[in-house]
Amino acid sequence: MEIEIILLLIIVPALIVWIYKTIQQIKLKKEIKRLKEHLHTKMEIDAEGNARLKAELEDLKKQNENLRITNHTLQNKPGRRELLLLHIYDKAVNELIAKNPSVAPAWEDLYQKAEQELHEIESGFKAYVSRMFRKSPSAELSSATRQLLDREKDKGSGE
Repeated sequence: MEIEIILLLIIVPALIVWIYKTIQQIKLKKEIKRLKEHLHTKMEIDAEGNARLKAELEDLKKQNENLRITNHTLQNKPGRRELLLLHIYDKAVNELIAKNPSVAPAWEDLYQKAEQELHEIESGFKAYVSRMFRKSPSAELSSATRQLLDREKDKGSGE
């Protein structure tokens, strides 16, 4: 009988521990299954997001390439360089007038003379002659640039 009690004292707690561990194992398997489902759902959502981002990236790359081509085309349009040079001249003249107020009256006089000459060219005999012997606008601007630089050199060396 003593052996039976000792066996009972050993078997009962072992049986209780075994039942407890089995219940824990079942709970852990359910938790693992739930986490796998959650991970699967998360990966599906991420895959959809990544696909959408890749599509958006490709679209942006196409837009970037189109804009680059458009920008290149617009910069190479006829007259673009002349407009840029005119913008530079305008900025330089405005700064020159702002820094040297005594230049303003002479500039206004020269500006009016040039405007009047251009009007005469467009409407009269000068128009016919100038059309026959027309220079390119870039050649006219480059000679004007040379004259302006020569004047600046003369002023700089005279001081």
